[in-house]
Amino acid sequence: MTLQLIEGPAGGGKSGVAALLLAAGEIEVLADVTALWAALGGAQRGPDGRYPVRFDDDPALAIARYVQAAVVRQALEDGYDVGVTTSQRNRVEHWRRFADDAGTAFLVRTVDPGRDVVRERLSEPDGSLSDACARAIRRWYG
Repeated sequence: MTLQLIEGPAGGGKSGVAALLLAAGEIEVLADVTALWAALGGAQRGPDGRYPVRFDDDPALAIARYVQAAVVRQALEDGYDVGVTTSQRNRVEHWRRFADDAGTAFLVRTVDPGRDVVRERLSEPDGSLSDACARAIRRWYG
């Protein structure tokens, strides 16, 4: 049994890596905060494949983080290999405690294509960057 933390900046490609891990059978349960946020808040990907801008004070985000933690705890308790995603820096010890409490192995995968790539992915077609996306970039890169 393993808990894998898949960390990296918003727009960095964590969900794609998680999907590959699921397909390869390396994880059986995925607690992806973006997917949970989208499901809880009714957000849908636009024609460009991107979700709408997610704001830090969005109630669905707070609930998604709570549900994410509950899913991880229960899945580990039930003996599954679990993947969990975050775009927040310095969350390794937080998630390591979950693995330690469950008596399971803990792995960290950092998915970071670089600040310029992330900025391009989060920018609007005209090159502008919303305040929320700029905060997301700063949250990871400082």
